[in-house]
Amino acid sequence: MCNAGCGIMVRTVMGRAKKVEGNPAHPVNGGGVCALGQAAVHQLYHPERLKLPLLRSGPRGTNAFKEVSWPDALARLADNMKKAEGGASYAVVSNPHDAVTVIASKTLKKMGSDNLAVQGLSAVEGRRLAAASALHFPDMAKAGCVLMLGSDVFAGEAAAHYGDRFGRMRRGNESKRGMMIYAGTRLSLTAASADRFVAAKEGSLGVLALAVAREYVSLLKGRGTVNPKTAAWEKALAGNADASSKTGVPEDAIKKIARDLYEHGPSAVIAGDDLTAHTNGAQALAAADFLNSILRETADDKDGVWPPAEKLSGYETIRKSTGVPEKFAPLGPLLASAANGKMKLGLIIDSDPVQALPAGLNARKALEATGFVAVFGCFLNDTTRYADLVLPDHQFLEAWSAQAAVTPHGTPFFNAQQPVVRPLYGTMQSGDAILKAATMAGFGIGVDTQEALLLGMVGDLRRNLEGVPPALDGKKAWEHVLQRGFAVASAKPSSAPGGSAKNPEAPRVDDPLFTGLAPDDFFLHPYTAANIGDGRVSNISWLLEMPEPMTSVKWGSWVEINPKTAARLGIADGDVLKVETKFGSAEAPACIYPGIGPDTIAMPVGFGHLDFGKHARGRGANVMSIVGDVEGKGFDYTAFRSVKATVTKTGKRMELIREGNPKGDYEGEVFQL
Repeated sequence: MCNAGCGIMVRTVMGRAKKVEGNPAHPVNGGGVCALGQAAVHQLYHPERLKLPLLRSGPRGTNAFKEVSWPDALARLADNMKKAEGGASYAVVSNPHDAVTVIASKTLKKMGSDNLAVQGLSAVEGRRLAAASALHFPDMAKAGCVLMLGSDVFAGEAAAHYGDRFGRMRRGNESKRGMMIYAGTRLSLTAASADRFVAAKEGSLGVLALAVAREYVSLLKGRGTVNPKTAAWEKALAGNADASSKTGVPEDAIKKIARDLYEHGPSAVIAGDDLTAHTNGAQALAAADFLNSILRETADDKDGVWPPAEKLSGYETIRKSTGVPEKFAPLGPLLASAANGKMKLGLIIDSDPVQALPAGLNARKALEATGFVAVFGCFLNDTTRYADLVLPDHQFLEAWSAQAAVTPHGTPFFNAQQPVVRPLYGTMQSGDAILKAATMAGFGIGVDTQEALLLGMVGDLRRNLEGVPPALDGKKAWEHVLQRGFAVASAKPSSAPGGSAKNPEAPRVDDPLFTGLAPDDFFLHPYTAANIGDGRVSNISWLLEMPEPMTSVKWGSWVEINPKTAARLGIADGDVLKVETKFGSAEAPACIYPGIGPDTIAMPVGFGHLDFGKHARGRGANVMSIVGDVEGKGFDYTAFRSVKATVTKTGKRMELIREGNPKGDYEGEVFQL
């Protein structure tokens, strides 16, 4: 469903899953569970799930397949693995922490390839994989004031985690109420929950971070809170006096942010996509780190806002023991290499790069040029249209698995996942299918099943997990961890940079670059909606029926436009607009929304599937189909908010659905009860 790593418990009745709830002891979600987690049962019993392996029977670009047996499917996959030996293979996964990613990584290495990439890996999530610095893991719950720099955490993958930490920040301390300030382009769900929303220009949050740092250091000096590095900070930040004009944030507002961070400490900054999804994203992220380093070094952190190095070192231990990769191949160069015909085998695991990635990355062309494409998943989708073989996966409530990760507040943990129901159909875990085919091809990694891999992981890890008796063997230790669903990594003495007080130099933040057709184009702001996330669950009607919290729109996509801009252009709610960039065009109805600037339009991602079942097919517009392949300077991540778009009225209208099903009650069908 997502990559947050929440702990869940599932109620079953007569062998059927009925209800998902959060595990109250889990460090990620603390008992909470978001709408996507609740929808897991809907996905499990979805009538459009794949039941048997499928072999292409028509041309690529269509979902024309015929059913084949598992022995036949695995033999075909093994044969193509042999042909791709020597680096001519790649894999795209959705979860960087999962056991199937470990299997894919080890199998590719046996084949002589390092081409393992993650679909939609953000810059913030990418650096958490390394867990190199405590600056990346502030604990909102223990902070007195938090500055969210474009981080819409309540609508993202870790919504349950941040909901829990936010509640603790607000009410966990009887002597004071924590404060949250949100700075960004759009009034998001998180911004609406903040004490104050600070509207900033697209791509300017890095400059804002340095401006706040400058004012904060000025407060330190003016109020006599002298630090040996104060003079050095002041000198490094001297060139940020024009921040107000660059960010659109008044000077008084910048000073007020700094004052709140100073007076309500300990304080922290949490960075998000609105900071990193521009051409200056790497510099902006460094600016946020610089501000965080000052806040950390000058605050009395007795409450533990920042995790100690000993705590973070536990993640390195579990990462190495489980084999979870620290780094992944950049998607852009990998897909470009495949598009040039250099790849003989592509493994697409529980992901949909054709629909979810920016069109400029040319995932479709890459798959068309790949010799043999095998897709592992539960449903036919936009990517299976270019597959030669589709291998049906267990839904995660039917599967054995594990994840090794670290919470956003710096607690390393190991998740143990067991089936709660028997597999409904003739499906197979992706990890098992890859292992069987790899063994047949001569690329075995020493285990026959994914469950055996998990037992080996815990056997290596058991002495490094809190609460697991070291005398237990691998199998007993695995059973012990399964009883709780997770185990936290033991803290160990470490000289890792996680506890270092070394201050990074103040970075330079360049002006963002934008690609547009005309000077007066609008900034295009793709964002993740709380109801369907990145689109991998947009075939679940229960989630489509859930209104997007800020607009109340459901059952489709829309174009958010400022009321003043709409009045100037003669646009009303429901007018179908054509949004055009140099990479393509898309049409969707207008939604008049005052929470966005007059020079910006916003669209949710995850809609506009070409093929993902009857509920998702053709529903809404895919905003990523009109986004380019611009990479941030010094970054391996796509600057997907660096595009400008022209907006024109089409003359058509489409009523925005804010209540009821678009086809009427029960979709117009009468059911015999």
